[in-house]
Amino acid sequence: MRVVILAVRQLVLASPVAAGLGAHAFAAGAPSPAVFTGPPPADAPHPLVHIGQAGGTAFDAAGFVGVHARLAVRLYGNRDSPGGPLARMAEDLWSALHQAEIEPYLEGTPWGAWGVWADYPVPDADADGFPGYAVQVRVSVARNK
Repeated sequence: MRVVILAVRQLVLASPVAAGLGAHAFAAGAPSPAVFTGPPPADAPHPLVHIGQAGGTAFDAAGFVGVHARLAVRLYGNRDSPGGPLARMAEDLWSALHQAEIEPYLEGTPWGAWGVWADYPVPDADADGFPGYAVQVRVSVARNK
């Protein structure tokens, strides 16, 4: 669900983690923290965050319709420095996402937040050997029928 992915991206950008990410020149022009909602380009700076949908289920309850969205939020570092700093960033990422107040980032949409839960980060290197961590995030949103 695109609106949830974009709201989680805003949570990451508003967190202290953003200051430690590489700077990428997105289409808007000025470089900003490397937080991607699509595949990162091959020349993307590291560390970076990639947010992707990992599934979800719809629900219908008491006049509301909603979605329990599951996202995979991955933090990837440099091959040259896989140690402690990346692990600390992963913990900071988890802290920024677990039970976060996502409602402000849903403004202007018909959706209201019912909750955000994040699992503690686990090591998750990518296929090219970049060290990383994955944080599984569940976001429940609903709107009136």
